[in-house]
Amino acid sequence: MAIKGAGGLAVVQDPADALYPGMPQTALENVSVDYVVPLSELPSLLVRLTEEDLPDRSGGEAVSPNLPGETSGLYTCPGCGGPLLEIVNGGQLPYYRCRVGHAYSAESMMRAQREAVETSLWAAVVALEQQADVSKRLSRHSERAGRTRSARQLQTEAEAAQKHAKVVRSMLTRSTEQ
Repeated sequence: MAIKGAGGLAVVQDPADALYPGMPQTALENVSVDYVVPLSELPSLLVRLTEEDLPDRSGGEAVSPNLPGETSGLYTCPGCGGPLLEIVNGGQLPYYRCRVGHAYSAESMMRAQREAVETSLWAAVVALEQQADVSKRLSRHSERAGRTRSARQLQTEAEAAQKHAKVVRSMLTRSTEQ
């Protein structure tokens, strides 16, 4: 989008020829592409294009992905956690870029956010299960040492952590089954 916004040409590998067709397919769905070719034809096309004089098609100033756009403090980069810049190019869907350089189409942003949320929730399940295990072990040690009040408190904490882990795990496994 940034290349097209600056007047450049968009060259995309034919998704049918790609090892991972998602990226070229996303480009085709979100950008007005100039060339779609199989991988075997890309080198010769790029050489030919670099030898041609291209007309100025930018219609003015180049659009930098780091300039125009609406900065939203509500969005963070799923890749690095930094702030994202929402970039709007004409009537097209916005795209997102962080300071590090990670870039997302609207669709890939949604997919990356879903994956980041799922990863975080699984990490929460692991942390809760570990908390339950440690609390149980400490409860047993406290019981053996005659500290029954401490043992009961630790057992209550273990049960609460187990309950929370079970709820999150259940939510995650239900969503992956659907």
